[in-house]
Amino acid sequence: MNTATEDHSLLRSVINKLLRPIIGILMRSGVPFGSFSSVARNIYVDIAHKEFGLQGRNTNASRVAMLTGLTRAKVKQELDYAEAVDESDIHNLDKVRHASRMLLGWHTDARFIDQNERSLGRVVTVSLARRFDVIRLRPLYAQ
Repeated sequence: MNTATEDHSLLRSVINKLLRPIIGILMRSGVPFGSFSSVARNIYVDIAHKEFGLQGRNTNASRVAMLTGLTRAKVKQELDYAEAVDESDIHNLDKVRHASRMLLGWHTDARFIDQNERSLGRVVTVSLARRFDVIRLRPLYAQ
């Protein structure tokens, strides 16, 4: 094996070791791949933009595109998105997590599957929803 192939193999191994536990946490939390991919792309662009500039300046979109392998249009989209994102938008991820937790519970909870892990066809109950923290009861005036 030549040095470039060995370096690539080593890098791939390191990335696998770093990401495997993170991906496990994300999947158990109900975060779909598309959300992870979007966040990873945004981090790539952010780091390339802020940390790889020349003479201490931010990197321009063309250089960010070259460093990340993304198109300039995608880089511009990510940079525009980063400016527009507000921390209050985090509640959208909560909605995805709730639905994913409910489905996970329905497909893994012993009350809803047989010994072969096939669905028993039971209707999801409020107690299961509460168990997986999918619903929170609120007073009527709060809704």
